[in-house]
Amino acid sequence: CFPLHAAEAEPSLQPEAYMPSSDTYIAKTTSINDELDALRHRATKSLFEREDVVVVSTVSCIYGLGLPANYLKARLTLRVGDELSIERISTLLRDILYVECEGAGEELERGTYRVCHSYFSTDVLFWPPYEVRPIRLQLSDGVLVGISSVDTSLHAESEPLSCVNVYPARHHVMPKSQMEAACLNIEQELEEHVRALRADGQHDAASRIELRTKEDLIHLRESGVCAGVENYSRHLSFRDAGDAPETLLEYFTRGEGAKDWLLVVDESHVSLPQLRGMYNADRSRKATLIKHGFRLPSALDNRPLREEEFWSKIGATLFVSATPGPKEENLAAVVEGEGGKKAEEGGGEDEEGNDGVVEMIIRPTGILDPEIEVKPTKDQLNVMLEEVTP
Repeated sequence: CFPLHAAEAEPSLQPEAYMPSSDTYIAKTTSINDELDALRHRATKSLFEREDVVVVSTVSCIYGLGLPANYLKARLTLRVGDELSIERISTLLRDILYVECEGAGEELERGTYRVCHSYFSTDVLFWPPYEVRPIRLQLSDGVLVGISSVDTSLHAESEPLSCVNVYPARHHVMPKSQMEAACLNIEQELEEHVRALRADGQHDAASRIELRTKEDLIHLRESGVCAGVENYSRHLSFRDAGDAPETLLEYFTRGEGAKDWLLVVDESHVSLPQLRGMYNADRSRKATLIKHGFRLPSALDNRPLREEEFWSKIGATLFVSATPGPKEENLAAVVEGEGGKKAEEGGGEDEEGNDGVVEMIIRPTGILDPEIEVKPTKDQLNVMLEEVTP
C-alpha cells in the first residue's frame, strides 16, 4: 500500500518484574530485546529524516523513550573529506554511547565499534543499532577518505557513501556536562530511600538497592549508560515527580509539539481499554520492585502516559473497529466540506447529520466469497464422506 514510504515497527519489550511469592526476579530478556530495540531505533531515525513514514506500533508507544531533542542534537553527520583523527572519532562515538570492542576475539554487535589498523589506512568499524550491517569509516592522514556499509559474514562492501548520519546507540543520551548533576540527584534519592527502608526494618531490601544503584552510578559516570537506564529517566531528563515522560509520539513532531500526523487505532475496541489500563498495571509492577529493593521510587516515572496525557498529544485520529465503543464515537471527527474539525466533547452530529462514523466494507486479501451450496440433511454423513474421499 505504501511502496515508497518508510515502514517501521515500534514493538513491546519484555519488562522486569519481581514475584515475592516465589522470590523470583525476572530481568529483561536482552537476547530478544536487542532485535526489538533495533526496530525502535529504525523507527525514530526514519521519523527524524523523512516525512513519509508509517510506524506500526503496539500500545508500548506510550512509554517514555528518552528525550527527542537530546537524541537529535547528539546526531553526527560524517562526510568524505572531513578532517577526522582516530582519537576524535573514538571520542565522538563514545559520547553517543557506542562501546569499543577492545579484544581481538570480541564480536562486533549493535551499538559497538572497533578500530582496525592496516599499513595504508586506519578503519573504524561501527554498528548503529538501526542498521542491518556495520558501517566502515576509512581514515588516512587525519582525513575521512571512505564510507561504506559492510557485510561481515561475506566480507563484502556496499557502494561507497558520500556521507552518513550517525544516531546515538541509546535513546537515553545526554551531554556529559549534565550527567554528573543527574548522578548527584540519584545519589540523594538513594540515601533517602535506604534510610527509609532501614527505619522500616527492611535491611535486605536496603542493601540490595544500595548495591544495585551504586553499581549503576559507576557505569553512568564512566560510559553514560547502564542496564535499566530508563528507570533513572526522571533524573536524566530533570523532570519533576509525576511529570509525563516524552514518548515515541514526540519523535513524530521532532519535539516541536506539532500535530501534523495521523494516528490510526486498529481494533480500537481492544486497544483503548489497554491504553486506559497500562498506567495502573505498570505502577503496580514497579511498586513491587521498589518495595523489595530492586528500584528507586523515581522508577515510577519511567511509565506509560495516562489516558488524558495521551490524548493531549494526539491530533487527527482514525479508529478502526467492527464493534466501536462509546469512547471512539465520542472522539470521532466531524467532517465538514474540504476541511475537518474535532467533534465537540461528547461527540454528536453536525448540521448535515454526520456523526464521524463511516461504515467500511473491505476484503483486503482480494479473495472472492466462496460459492455456498446448501444440501439436505438426509444422509449427510454419507454425502460428506463422498465429498472428502479422493
